[in-house]
Amino acid sequence: MKYVMFLVADGKYALPVDNVRSIEKMQPVRPVPLSSSKILGVTNLRGVVMTAYDLRMVLGLAPTEETEETRMIVIDQTAYVVDEALDILDVENDKIEPWEGAGSLIRGVWKQGDHLVLIMNDEMLLAI
Repeated sequence: MKYVMFLVADGKYALPVDNVRSIEKMQPVRPVPLSSSKILGVTNLRGVVMTAYDLRMVLGLAPTEETEETRMIVIDQTAYVVDEALDILDVENDKIEPWEGAGSLIRGVWKQGDHLVLIMNDEMLLAI
């Protein structure tokens, strides 16, 4: 199965490529008053208005400044801001160890060399 791998803080994460609509450069985001701290605001991506989440905040990490590498990963009509999109990988399902946390944002863990890549549960992301 193919996965989009991306960086958030010092961690590598991935989502199934079949569920990712697009990967975009950072777009202007308009803040929404009284919204959750996880929500950066709303953005207009090619005529579609969508909520933009800060994936750092969703994962309980400290926010950071936007850089040239900052990207928006779009699932359905929701954008998730990540530090950098890294690669598209083909990973055999038997190489992914399942994650047993009920209601977890993490579905599994894959070892890539000396690094662990956390496979995100896109269904849980959309339910935030």
